[in-house]
Amino acid sequence: MNVRRDSRSHRHARRFKKQTARSLHSAHSYIPWGEQLEARELLAITTQLTGLGTWVEQGPAPITGGQTIGLTSAAGNNPVVGAVRSIAVSTNAYALVGTVNGGIWKSTDLSPLAGRTNPSWEQVSGNRRSHAIGAVAISPANSAVAVAGFGKFSSFGPANQLLNTGGLIISQSSGNRGSWVSAKFPASDIPVHQILLDRNDPNVALVATSHGLYRTSNLLNRPKPNGNYRPTWTLMSANGQAGKLPVKAVTDLVQDPLNSDTIFAAVVGRGVYKSTNRGQTWQVANGTGATVVEGTNKAVNIKLSIHHSIINGVEKKYLYAGVVGETVISPTRKGGQLSGVYRSSDDGATWTKFTIPNLHSGNQGEKHFALLADPVFPEVIYIGGDLHPSQTDEGCDDWVAQIYRGEVIGGAMDWDSLVCTAASNTAPHADTRDLEMFVDSLLVADDGGLYINTLPRGNLSSSTGPSGNPRWESRVGDLALVEAMATAYDAANDRLLVATQDNGAAMKKTGTTWESIQVGDAYDVAVGPSSGDYFSIRGDNAITRVTPAGVDTTIRMDPKV
Repeated sequence: MNVRRDSRSHRHARRFKKQTARSLHSAHSYIPWGEQLEARELLAITTQLTGLGTWVEQGPAPITGGQTIGLTSAAGNNPVVGAVRSIAVSTNAYALVGTVNGGIWKSTDLSPLAGRTNPSWEQVSGNRRSHAIGAVAISPANSAVAVAGFGKFSSFGPANQLLNTGGLIISQSSGNRGSWVSAKFPASDIPVHQILLDRNDPNVALVATSHGLYRTSNLLNRPKPNGNYRPTWTLMSANGQAGKLPVKAVTDLVQDPLNSDTIFAAVVGRGVYKSTNRGQTWQVANGTGATVVEGTNKAVNIKLSIHHSIINGVEKKYLYAGVVGETVISPTRKGGQLSGVYRSSDDGATWTKFTIPNLHSGNQGEKHFALLADPVFPEVIYIGGDLHPSQTDEGCDDWVAQIYRGEVIGGAMDWDSLVCTAASNTAPHADTRDLEMFVDSLLVADDGGLYINTLPRGNLSSSTGPSGNPRWESRVGDLALVEAMATAYDAANDRLLVATQDNGAAMKKTGTTWESIQVGDAYDVAVGPSSGDYFSIRGDNAITRVTPAGVDTTIRMDPKV
Protein backbone atom coordinates (compact mmCIF):
# COMPACT_ATOMS: atom_id res chain seq x y z
CA MET A 1 0.00 0.00 0.00
CA ASN A 2 2.80 2.43 0.81
CA VAL A 3 4.43 1.86 -2.54
CA ARG A 4 1.15 2.33 -4.41
CA ARG A 5 0.36 5.55 -2.57
CA ASP A 6 3.86 6.77 -3.23
CA SER A 7 3.53 6.03 -6.95
CA ARG A 8 0.28 7.97 -7.01
CA SER A 9 2.12 10.82 -5.25
CA HIS A 10 4.80 10.85 -7.93
CA ARG A 11 2.18 10.74 -10.70
CA HIS A 12 0.42 13.74 -9.12
CA ALA A 13 3.72 15.59 -8.91
CA ARG A 14 4.60 14.89 -12.56
CA ARG A 15 1.12 15.89 -13.71
CA PHE A 16 1.35 19.10 -11.64
CA LYS A 17 4.66 20.10 -13.21
CA LYS A 18 3.50 19.29 -16.76
CA GLN A 19 0.29 21.29 -16.34
CA THR A 20 2.22 24.22 -14.91
CA ALA A 21 4.72 24.12 -17.77
CA ARG A 22 1.93 24.05 -20.38
CA SER A 23 0.17 26.95 -18.70
CA LEU A 24 3.31 29.05 -18.53
CA HIS A 25 4.06 28.27 -22.17
CA SER A 26 0.58 29.40 -23.18
CA ALA A 27 1.23 32.65 -21.34
CA HIS A 28 4.23 33.22 -23.68
CA SER A 29 6.69 32.69 -20.79
CA TYR A 30 5.65 35.95 -19.15
CA ILE A 31 4.41 35.95 -15.57
CA PRO A 32 2.68 39.23 -14.67
CA TRP A 33 2.31 38.22 -11.04
CA GLY A 34 5.94 37.37 -10.26
CA GLU A 35 9.50 37.42 -11.42
CA GLN A 36 10.46 35.94 -14.74
CA LEU A 37 11.58 32.33 -14.35
CA GLU A 38 14.88 31.94 -12.55
CA ALA A 39 16.47 29.11 -10.55
CA ARG A 40 13.46 28.93 -8.24
CA GLU A 41 9.93 27.62 -8.09
CA LEU A 42 6.91 29.67 -7.10
CA LEU A 43 5.03 28.10 -4.22
CA ALA A 44 1.95 30.30 -4.14
CA ILE A 45 0.25 32.17 -6.96
CA THR A 46 -2.81 34.31 -6.36
CA THR A 47 -4.16 34.56 -9.89
CA GLN A 48 -5.59 32.24 -12.54
CA LEU A 49 -3.47 30.29 -14.98
CA THR A 50 -4.86 28.63 -18.09
CA GLY A 51 -6.10 25.13 -17.30
CA LEU A 52 -5.10 25.21 -13.63
CA GLY A 53 -8.03 26.99 -12.00
CA THR A 54 -7.64 29.32 -9.02
CA TRP A 55 -4.49 29.15 -6.93
CA VAL A 56 -4.71 29.68 -3.18
CA GLU A 57 -1.95 31.05 -0.95
CA GLN A 58 -0.35 28.28 1.09
CA GLY A 59 2.43 30.20 2.83
CA PRO A 60 4.77 29.65 4.56
CA ALA A 61 3.62 32.50 6.78
CA PRO A 62 5.63 31.78 8.85
CA ILE A 63 7.94 28.77 9.31
CA THR A 64 8.29 27.90 13.00
CA GLY A 65 11.37 26.31 14.53
CA GLY A 66 13.72 28.51 12.50
CA GLN A 67 17.24 29.74 13.26
CA THR A 68 16.41 32.34 15.89
CA ILE A 69 16.73 32.01 19.67
CA GLY A 70 14.12 32.55 22.37
CA LEU A 71 11.46 34.16 20.16
CA THR A 72 7.72 33.48 20.40
CA SER A 73 4.70 34.21 18.21
CA ALA A 74 1.07 33.18 17.84
CA ALA A 75 2.09 30.70 15.13
CA GLY A 76 4.83 29.09 17.23
CA ASN A 77 8.36 29.59 18.49
CA ASN A 78 11.29 31.01 16.51
CA PRO A 79 9.42 32.14 13.37
CA VAL A 80 11.23 32.85 10.09
CA VAL A 81 9.74 33.88 6.77
CA GLY A 82 12.33 34.97 4.18
CA ALA A 83 14.60 37.93 3.51
CA VAL A 84 13.57 41.53 4.20
CA ARG A 85 15.88 44.03 2.52
CA SER A 86 14.61 47.49 3.55
CA ILE A 87 12.50 49.07 6.34
CA ALA A 88 10.54 52.35 6.25
CA VAL A 89 8.52 53.58 9.23
CA SER A 90 6.13 56.54 8.97
CA THR A 91 5.28 59.11 11.60
CA ASN A 92 1.55 58.42 11.11
CA ALA A 93 1.56 54.79 12.26
CA TYR A 94 2.30 52.68 9.23
CA ALA A 95 5.36 50.74 8.17
CA LEU A 96 6.60 49.28 4.89
CA VAL A 97 9.16 46.58 4.24
CA GLY A 98 10.77 45.87 0.90
CA THR A 99 11.66 42.22 0.51
CA VAL A 100 14.20 40.27 -1.51
CA ASN A 101 11.61 38.27 -3.42
CA GLY A 102 8.17 39.03 -1.96
CA GLY A 103 7.40 42.60 -2.99
CA ILE A 104 6.34 45.36 -0.58
CA TRP A 105 4.37 44.67 2.59
CA LYS A 106 2.51 47.14 4.82
CA SER A 107 1.50 47.03 8.48
CA THR A 108 -0.64 49.46 10.44
CA ASP A 109 -0.23 47.69 13.77
CA LEU A 110 3.54 47.24 13.96
CA SER A 111 4.39 48.17 17.54
CA PRO A 112 7.66 49.16 19.25
CA LEU A 113 6.26 47.95 22.59
CA ALA A 114 7.30 44.69 24.19
CA GLY A 115 4.94 41.76 23.76
CA ARG A 116 3.30 42.90 20.50
CA THR A 117 4.70 39.96 18.56
CA ASN A 118 1.97 39.35 15.96
CA PRO A 119 1.54 42.32 13.60
CA SER A 120 -0.69 41.99 10.55
CA TRP A 121 0.89 42.47 7.13
CA GLU A 122 -0.56 42.97 3.65
CA GLN A 123 1.27 42.58 0.35
CA VAL A 124 0.65 45.97 -1.30
CA SER A 125 2.86 46.13 -4.40
CA GLY A 126 0.55 43.79 -6.30
CA ASN A 127 1.21 41.80 -9.46
CA ARG A 128 4.37 43.13 -11.09
CA ARG A 129 7.18 42.03 -13.34
CA SER A 130 9.40 41.58 -10.29
CA HIS A 131 8.94 41.14 -6.56
CA ALA A 132 12.63 41.86 -5.85
CA ILE A 133 12.76 45.14 -3.91
CA GLY A 134 16.08 46.90 -3.39
CA ALA A 135 14.86 49.87 -1.34
CA VAL A 136 11.69 51.43 0.05
CA ALA A 137 11.24 54.91 1.55
CA ILE A 138 8.50 57.09 3.05
CA SER A 139 8.71 60.84 2.54
CA PRO A 140 9.51 62.82 5.72
CA ALA A 141 7.86 65.83 4.08
CA ASN A 142 4.59 64.03 3.25
CA SER A 143 4.05 60.66 4.87
CA ALA A 144 1.42 59.70 2.28
CA VAL A 145 4.21 59.50 -0.31
CA ALA A 146 6.16 56.25 -0.54
CA VAL A 147 8.71 55.18 -3.16
CA ALA A 148 10.26 51.78 -3.87
CA GLY A 149 13.03 50.66 -6.19
CA PHE A 150 13.57 47.19 -7.65
CA GLY A 151 16.81 45.28 -7.41
CA LYS A 152 18.19 41.75 -7.13
CA PHE A 153 19.90 41.21 -3.78
CA SER A 154 19.24 37.53 -3.12
CA SER A 155 21.84 35.49 -1.27
CA PHE A 156 21.17 32.45 -3.44
CA GLY A 157 24.42 32.74 -5.38
CA PRO A 158 25.13 33.59 -9.03
CA ALA A 159 22.35 31.39 -10.43
CA ASN A 160 19.83 33.73 -8.92
CA GLN A 161 21.35 36.85 -10.47
CA LEU A 162 20.55 36.05 -14.10
CA LEU A 163 18.04 38.87 -14.56
CA ASN A 164 18.72 42.40 -13.43
CA THR A 165 15.61 44.32 -12.47
CA GLY A 166 15.32 48.00 -11.76
CA GLY A 167 12.95 50.93 -11.89
CA LEU A 168 10.71 52.74 -9.42
CA ILE A 169 7.10 52.70 -8.25
CA ILE A 170 5.35 55.46 -6.28
CA SER A 171 2.35 55.59 -3.97
CA GLN A 172 0.62 58.76 -2.76
CA SER A 173 -1.83 56.82 -0.59
CA SER A 174 0.39 55.70 2.29
CA GLY A 175 1.50 52.64 0.36
CA ASN A 176 -1.96 51.07 0.15
CA ARG A 177 -2.53 48.17 -2.20
CA GLY A 178 -3.63 49.34 -5.63
CA SER A 179 -1.99 52.76 -5.23
CA TRP A 180 1.51 51.90 -6.53
CA VAL A 181 2.20 53.34 -9.99
CA SER A 182 5.30 52.97 -12.16
CA ALA A 183 7.62 55.95 -12.52
CA LYS A 184 9.89 56.83 -15.41
CA PHE A 185 13.47 56.00 -14.47
CA PRO A 186 16.46 55.96 -16.87
CA ALA A 187 18.17 53.02 -15.15
CA SER A 188 15.23 50.61 -15.37
CA ASP A 189 17.48 47.54 -15.55
CA ILE A 190 19.89 48.58 -12.77
CA PRO A 191 19.41 47.45 -9.14
CA VAL A 192 18.39 50.22 -6.72
CA HIS A 193 20.41 50.27 -3.48
CA GLN A 194 18.91 53.21 -1.63
CA ILE A 195 16.30 55.97 -1.96
CA LEU A 196 16.55 59.31 -0.16
CA LEU A 197 13.43 61.50 -0.08
CA ASP A 198 14.10 65.10 0.92
CA ARG A 199 13.03 66.12 4.43
CA ASN A 200 11.32 69.29 3.26
CA ASP A 201 10.21 68.69 -0.32
CA PRO A 202 8.46 65.46 -1.44
CA ASN A 203 9.41 66.21 -5.05
CA VAL A 204 13.16 66.03 -4.42
CA ALA A 205 14.60 62.52 -4.46
CA LEU A 206 17.98 60.83 -4.82
CA VAL A 207 18.20 57.22 -6.01
CA ALA A 208 21.39 55.21 -5.49
CA THR A 209 21.98 52.42 -8.01
CA SER A 210 24.68 49.94 -8.97
CA HIS A 211 25.80 52.31 -11.76
CA GLY A 212 25.61 55.66 -10.01
CA LEU A 213 23.35 58.30 -8.45
CA TYR A 214 20.23 59.92 -9.95
CA ARG A 215 18.43 63.07 -8.77
CA THR A 216 15.04 64.63 -9.51
CA SER A 217 13.21 67.73 -8.31
CA ASN A 218 9.80 66.75 -9.76
CA LEU A 219 9.34 63.21 -8.47
CA LEU A 220 5.53 63.44 -8.34
CA ASN A 221 5.08 64.78 -11.88
CA ARG A 222 2.11 62.84 -13.29
CA PRO A 223 0.83 64.48 -16.50
CA LYS A 224 -2.18 62.16 -16.79
CA PRO A 225 -4.30 61.36 -13.70
CA ASN A 226 -4.33 57.65 -14.54
CA GLY A 227 -0.90 57.52 -16.15
CA ASN A 228 2.60 56.81 -14.91
CA TYR A 229 4.76 59.29 -13.05
CA ARG A 230 7.24 61.07 -15.33
CA PRO A 231 9.91 62.82 -13.25
CA THR A 232 12.95 64.37 -14.91
CA TRP A 233 16.19 62.72 -13.79
CA THR A 234 19.77 63.98 -13.74
CA LEU A 235 22.66 61.53 -13.55
CA MET A 236 24.97 62.76 -10.78
CA SER A 237 27.76 60.30 -11.61
CA ALA A 238 30.31 61.10 -14.34
CA ASN A 239 34.01 60.26 -14.25
CA GLY A 240 36.35 63.24 -14.35
CA GLN A 241 33.66 65.92 -14.08
CA ALA A 242 33.84 68.47 -11.26
CA GLY A 243 30.94 68.29 -8.86
CA LYS A 244 29.98 64.76 -9.91
CA LEU A 245 30.36 61.38 -8.25
CA PRO A 246 32.48 58.70 -9.92
CA VAL A 247 30.60 56.12 -11.98
CA LYS A 248 30.44 53.41 -9.33
CA ALA A 249 27.77 51.75 -7.23
CA VAL A 250 26.32 54.08 -4.58
CA THR A 251 25.40 51.98 -1.55
CA ASP A 252 24.05 54.56 0.91
CA LEU A 253 22.66 58.08 1.27
CA VAL A 254 22.03 60.13 4.43
CA GLN A 255 20.67 63.64 4.96
CA ASP A 256 21.60 65.81 7.93
CA PRO A 257 18.53 65.85 10.22
CA LEU A 258 19.09 69.51 11.19
CA ASN A 259 20.49 70.83 7.90
CA SER A 260 18.65 69.45 4.88
CA ASP A 261 21.11 71.03 2.44
CA THR A 262 23.80 68.57 3.56
CA ILE A 263 23.71 65.04 2.14
CA PHE A 264 26.38 62.33 2.20
CA ALA A 265 26.80 59.48 -0.29
CA ALA A 266 28.81 56.25 -0.07
CA VAL A 267 30.53 55.11 -3.28
CA VAL A 268 32.14 51.67 -3.50
CA GLY A 269 35.80 51.74 -4.43
CA ARG A 270 35.95 55.50 -3.72
CA GLY A 271 34.56 56.40 -0.29
CA VAL A 272 32.43 59.18 1.19
CA TYR A 273 31.14 62.23 -0.72
CA LYS A 274 29.36 65.35 0.50
CA SER A 275 26.82 67.73 -1.01
CA THR A 276 25.85 71.09 0.51
CA ASN A 277 23.06 71.85 -1.98
CA ARG A 278 20.76 68.83 -1.61
CA GLY A 279 22.65 66.60 -3.98
CA GLN A 280 23.17 68.95 -6.93
CA THR A 281 26.99 68.96 -6.67
CA TRP A 282 29.43 66.75 -4.78
CA GLN A 283 32.93 66.74 -3.34
CA VAL A 284 34.99 63.98 -1.75
CA ALA A 285 34.86 63.77 2.08
CA ASN A 286 37.33 61.00 2.92
CA GLY A 287 39.53 63.19 5.13
CA THR A 288 43.20 64.03 4.69
CA GLY A 289 46.56 62.88 5.99
CA ALA A 290 46.35 60.46 8.89
CA THR A 291 42.65 61.10 9.46
CA VAL A 292 41.21 59.40 6.39
CA VAL A 293 38.67 56.67 5.74
CA GLU A 294 40.98 53.79 4.84
CA GLY A 295 40.49 50.98 2.35
CA THR A 296 37.95 52.76 0.18
CA ASN A 297 39.68 51.60 -3.02
CA LYS A 298 38.86 47.98 -2.07
CA ALA A 299 35.44 48.70 -0.56
CA VAL A 300 32.53 46.59 -1.83
CA ASN A 301 30.00 48.14 0.55
CA ILE A 302 29.94 51.34 2.61
CA LYS A 303 27.20 52.35 5.05
CA LEU A 304 26.64 55.80 6.56
CA SER A 305 24.60 57.20 9.44
CA ILE A 306 24.48 60.63 11.05
CA HIS A 307 23.60 61.91 14.51
CA HIS A 308 22.90 65.64 14.79
CA SER A 309 21.21 67.05 17.87
CA ILE A 310 21.11 70.13 20.06
CA ILE A 311 20.35 69.23 23.69
CA ASN A 312 20.36 71.92 26.38
CA GLY A 313 22.16 74.24 24.00
CA VAL A 314 24.92 71.73 23.27
CA GLU A 315 25.30 70.67 19.63
CA LYS A 316 26.51 67.18 18.77
CA LYS A 317 27.12 66.23 15.15
CA TYR A 318 28.74 62.95 14.17
CA LEU A 319 28.87 61.20 10.81
CA TYR A 320 29.61 57.47 11.09
CA ALA A 321 30.91 55.29 8.25
CA GLY A 322 31.39 51.53 8.03
CA VAL A 323 33.58 50.10 5.28
CA VAL A 324 33.38 46.50 4.01
CA GLY A 325 36.51 45.45 2.15
CA GLU A 326 36.78 42.80 -0.52
CA THR A 327 37.99 39.34 0.52
CA VAL A 328 39.10 36.46 -1.69
CA ILE A 329 37.42 33.22 -0.64
CA SER A 330 38.60 31.13 -3.61
CA PRO A 331 39.99 31.76 -7.11
CA THR A 332 36.42 32.07 -8.39
CA ARG A 333 34.63 33.55 -5.39
CA LYS A 334 34.97 36.85 -3.57
CA GLY A 335 33.32 38.15 -0.42
CA GLY A 336 33.40 41.05 2.00
CA GLN A 337 34.35 41.70 5.62
CA LEU A 338 34.07 44.80 7.78
CA SER A 339 37.45 46.55 7.58
CA GLY A 340 36.76 49.73 9.54
CA VAL A 341 34.27 51.91 11.42
CA TYR A 342 34.93 55.67 11.38
CA ARG A 343 33.52 58.89 12.82
CA SER A 344 33.77 62.49 11.67
CA SER A 345 32.68 65.58 13.59
CA ASP A 346 33.47 68.02 10.77
CA ASP A 347 31.44 66.73 7.81
CA GLY A 348 34.15 64.40 6.56
CA ALA A 349 37.16 66.73 6.72
CA THR A 350 38.81 64.43 9.30
CA TRP A 351 37.96 60.95 10.57
CA THR A 352 38.68 58.85 13.65
CA LYS A 353 39.08 55.10 13.17
CA PHE A 354 37.76 52.69 15.81
CA THR A 355 38.47 49.06 16.60
CA ILE A 356 35.90 46.64 15.19
CA PRO A 357 34.37 43.28 16.13
CA ASN A 358 34.40 40.20 13.90
CA LEU A 359 31.20 41.01 12.06
CA HIS A 360 31.47 38.94 8.89
CA SER A 361 32.68 35.42 9.59
CA GLY A 362 30.65 34.36 6.56
CA ASN A 363 32.38 36.85 4.22
CA GLN A 364 28.98 38.22 3.16
CA GLY A 365 29.46 41.90 3.92
CA GLU A 366 28.58 42.99 0.40
CA LYS A 367 24.92 42.15 1.09
CA HIS A 368 24.72 41.70 4.85
CA PHE A 369 25.79 44.89 6.59
CA ALA A 370 23.90 47.69 8.31
CA LEU A 371 24.99 50.64 10.43
CA LEU A 372 22.81 53.05 12.42
CA ALA A 373 23.62 56.03 14.64
CA ASP A 374 21.37 56.36 17.68
CA PRO A 375 19.20 59.49 17.23
CA VAL A 376 19.22 60.24 20.98
CA PHE A 377 22.67 59.24 22.23
CA PRO A 378 25.43 60.78 20.04
CA GLU A 379 28.11 58.33 21.19
CA VAL A 380 26.08 55.19 20.37
CA ILE A 381 25.82 53.24 17.10
CA TYR A 382 24.51 49.83 16.05
CA ILE A 383 26.00 47.49 13.44
CA GLY A 384 24.85 44.17 12.01
CA GLY A 385 26.66 41.61 9.85
CA ASP A 386 26.21 38.01 8.74
CA LEU A 387 26.97 35.37 11.40
CA HIS A 388 29.23 34.41 14.31
CA PRO A 389 32.67 32.79 14.05
CA SER A 390 31.31 29.81 16.01
CA GLN A 391 27.87 28.43 16.82
CA THR A 392 28.44 29.07 20.56
CA ASP A 393 29.91 32.57 20.27
CA GLU A 394 28.41 35.15 22.70
CA GLY A 395 26.56 32.37 24.52
CA CYS A 396 24.51 31.37 21.47
CA ASP A 397 23.54 27.81 20.59
CA ASP A 398 22.80 28.34 16.89
CA TRP A 399 23.98 30.32 13.87
CA VAL A 400 22.12 33.58 14.49
CA ALA A 401 22.59 37.32 13.97
CA GLN A 402 25.84 39.13 14.64
CA ILE A 403 24.69 42.53 15.98
CA TYR A 404 26.67 44.92 18.17
CA ARG A 405 26.08 48.19 19.95
CA GLY A 406 29.05 50.53 19.96
CA GLU A 407 29.59 53.28 22.53
CA VAL A 408 32.42 55.82 22.34
CA ILE A 409 34.02 56.10 25.77
CA GLY A 410 37.12 58.24 26.26
CA GLY A 411 37.70 58.45 22.52
CA ALA A 412 37.60 54.67 21.99
CA MET A 413 34.75 52.50 20.80
CA ASP A 414 33.43 49.94 23.28
CA TRP A 415 31.48 47.14 21.58
CA ASP A 416 28.76 45.12 23.32
CA SER A 417 26.99 42.17 21.74
CA LEU A 418 23.24 42.60 21.36
CA VAL A 419 22.39 38.91 21.00
CA CYS A 420 22.14 35.72 23.07
CA THR A 421 23.58 36.06 26.61
CA ALA A 422 23.64 39.88 26.44
CA ALA A 423 20.03 39.95 25.17
CA SER A 424 18.26 37.74 27.72
CA ASN A 425 19.07 34.65 25.61
CA THR A 426 17.27 35.94 22.52
CA ALA A 427 18.55 36.54 19.00
CA PRO A 428 17.12 37.22 15.52
CA HIS A 429 18.04 35.39 12.32
CA ALA A 430 21.48 35.82 10.80
CA ASP A 431 22.39 38.04 7.82
CA THR A 432 21.41 41.61 8.72
CA ARG A 433 20.31 43.85 5.83
CA ASP A 434 18.85 46.95 7.50
CA LEU A 435 18.61 48.62 10.93
CA GLU A 436 16.06 51.32 11.81
CA MET A 437 14.99 52.99 15.04
CA PHE A 438 11.27 52.73 15.77
CA VAL A 439 10.50 55.11 18.65
CA ASP A 440 12.91 53.72 21.28
CA SER A 441 13.20 50.23 19.79
CA LEU A 442 15.56 48.84 17.16
CA LEU A 443 14.18 47.08 14.07
CA VAL A 444 16.35 44.65 12.12
CA ALA A 445 15.68 43.26 8.64
CA ASP A 446 17.48 40.05 7.78
CA ASP A 447 17.23 36.79 5.86
CA GLY A 448 14.69 35.45 8.35
CA GLY A 449 12.30 38.41 8.25
CA LEU A 450 11.73 41.33 10.63
CA TYR A 451 12.65 41.47 14.33
CA ILE A 452 12.81 44.13 17.05
CA ASN A 453 14.88 44.84 20.14
CA THR A 454 12.61 46.65 22.59
CA LEU A 455 15.46 47.81 24.86
CA PRO A 456 18.50 48.40 22.62
CA ARG A 457 19.91 51.10 24.95
CA GLY A 458 19.70 48.89 28.02
CA ASN A 459 22.71 49.00 30.37
CA LEU A 460 24.77 51.57 28.48
CA SER A 461 28.21 52.03 30.02
CA SER A 462 28.58 55.81 30.14
CA SER A 463 25.40 57.32 28.70
CA THR A 464 22.30 57.79 30.81
CA GLY A 465 20.07 55.13 29.33
CA PRO A 466 17.50 52.66 30.66
CA SER A 467 18.46 49.77 32.89
CA GLY A 468 17.82 46.17 31.91
CA ASN A 469 19.10 43.79 29.27
CA PRO A 470 18.25 44.27 25.60
CA ARG A 471 15.73 41.70 24.36
CA TRP A 472 14.62 40.56 20.90
CA GLU A 473 11.11 39.79 19.69
CA SER A 474 9.63 38.69 16.37
CA ARG A 475 7.71 41.07 14.14
CA VAL A 476 7.30 38.48 11.38
CA GLY A 477 3.55 38.17 11.93
CA ASP A 478 1.89 36.82 8.79
CA LEU A 479 4.51 37.92 6.26
CA ALA A 480 4.74 35.41 3.38
CA LEU A 481 7.87 35.88 1.30
CA VAL A 482 10.24 32.90 1.35
CA GLU A 483 12.47 32.23 -1.65
CA ALA A 484 11.18 28.79 -2.61
CA MET A 485 13.85 26.68 -4.33
CA ALA A 486 11.75 23.54 -4.74
CA THR A 487 8.46 22.02 -3.61
CA ALA A 488 7.10 18.51 -3.14
CA TYR A 489 3.66 17.06 -2.44
CA ASP A 490 2.92 13.99 -0.31
CA ALA A 491 -0.44 12.89 -1.74
CA ALA A 492 -0.80 10.07 0.78
CA ASN A 493 -0.83 12.52 3.68
CA ASP A 494 -1.97 15.65 1.77
CA ARG A 495 1.15 17.49 2.86
CA LEU A 496 3.28 20.12 1.12
CA LEU A 497 7.03 20.52 1.52
CA VAL A 498 9.30 23.35 0.48
CA ALA A 499 13.04 24.01 0.23
CA THR A 500 13.98 27.65 0.84
CA GLN A 501 16.89 30.03 0.69
CA ASP A 502 18.33 30.30 4.23
CA ASN A 503 15.09 29.23 5.94
CA GLY A 504 15.67 25.52 5.47
CA ALA A 505 13.19 22.84 4.47
CA ALA A 506 9.70 22.89 5.96
CA MET A 507 6.41 21.03 5.89
CA LYS A 508 2.93 22.55 6.00
CA LYS A 509 1.24 22.39 9.38
CA THR A 510 -2.11 24.20 9.59
CA GLY A 511 -3.37 27.20 7.67
CA THR A 512 -0.34 29.03 6.33
CA THR A 513 1.94 28.00 9.21
CA TRP A 514 4.77 25.61 8.34
CA GLU A 515 7.20 23.69 10.55
CA SER A 516 10.96 23.53 9.96
CA ILE A 517 12.47 20.10 9.29
CA GLN A 518 15.94 21.39 8.42
CA VAL A 519 17.55 24.81 8.92
CA GLY A 520 20.00 26.75 6.74
CA ASP A 521 19.96 26.64 2.95
CA ALA A 522 17.82 23.91 1.39
CA TYR A 523 18.11 23.29 -2.33
CA ASP A 524 15.62 20.49 -2.89
CA VAL A 525 12.96 18.34 -1.19
CA ALA A 526 11.44 14.99 -2.12
CA VAL A 527 8.94 12.46 -0.82
CA GLY A 528 10.54 9.12 0.07
CA PRO A 529 9.42 5.52 -0.53
CA SER A 530 7.50 5.33 2.77
CA SER A 531 4.57 7.43 3.94
CA GLY A 532 5.79 10.52 5.77
CA ASP A 533 9.41 9.84 4.74
CA TYR A 534 11.04 13.01 3.36
CA PHE A 535 14.44 14.06 2.09
CA SER A 536 16.05 17.47 1.70
CA ILE A 537 19.38 18.62 0.31
CA ARG A 538 21.27 21.28 2.23
CA GLY A 539 23.60 23.92 0.90
CA ASP A 540 26.61 22.21 2.52
CA ASN A 541 26.18 19.07 0.36
CA ALA A 542 24.31 17.02 2.93
CA ILE A 543 21.12 14.99 2.52
CA THR A 544 18.75 14.98 5.49
CA ARG A 545 16.16 12.24 5.90
CA VAL A 546 13.09 12.97 7.99
CA THR A 547 10.78 10.20 9.18
CA PRO A 548 7.42 10.47 10.96
CA ALA A 549 9.35 10.22 14.24
CA GLY A 550 11.60 13.15 13.39
CA VAL A 551 15.04 13.67 11.85
CA ASP A 552 16.51 10.25 11.19
CA THR A 553 19.86 10.67 9.46
CA THR A 554 22.01 13.31 7.81
CA ILE A 555 24.46 12.08 5.18
CA ARG A 556 27.16 14.37 3.80
CA MET A 557 27.77 13.86 0.09
CA ASP A 558 31.28 13.72 -1.36
CA PRO A 559 30.79 13.82 -5.11
CA LYS A 560 33.67 12.50 -7.19
CA VAL A 561 32.56 13.94 -10.50
